[in-house]
Amino acid sequence: MAMGKKRMSEILSLEYRALLESLGRLEKALARNSVISLQELVRAFEEHLLLHGRREEEALYPAMARHLPGHGEPLTRRRIKAREHGERLKELRCSIQLGHRGRFTYQGHLFVTLLRDHLLGANDFLLPLAGRLLSAVEWEQVRRSFESIGALSRPLAPEAAVSV
Repeated sequence: MAMGKKRMSEILSLEYRALLESLGRLEKALARNSVISLQELVRAFEEHLLLHGRREEEALYPAMARHLPGHGEPLTRRRIKAREHGERLKELRCSIQLGHRGRFTYQGHLFVTLLRDHLLGANDFLLPLAGRLLSAVEWEQVRRSFESIGALSRPLAPEAAVSV
């Protein structure tokens, strides 16, 4: 049974909201300066973010790019930002592991702020654009791809993550 465009957009919006909630937990842990809890939160968040990025990169973006000139310039900008977020998260993880409190606190707050803006932009820009571009059949293909990607045993390695 095909899923409606509105329903798939709601699912994506829920995924962005879940990432934002995880980001909020990370932000609270930064305020507590607990290295052990931060390491665990960053590891779990990174896995969630990598899976999400892979879904966008392999399912949503290709479907949208077929409808956009120049291979989807708005998507290219989001991919570049996603790479930057991935690098910031990797730097944050390293600083936490090394115990550089001042550095990881600063990096963590910067990461949270920038990624929160990026995720909110997905709700304000990316999902409405996808809603205008994709047919119900294309949304169904995106949904099936999301499910198959989610069923895979491991997300992309952090160095290979290219989307958020």
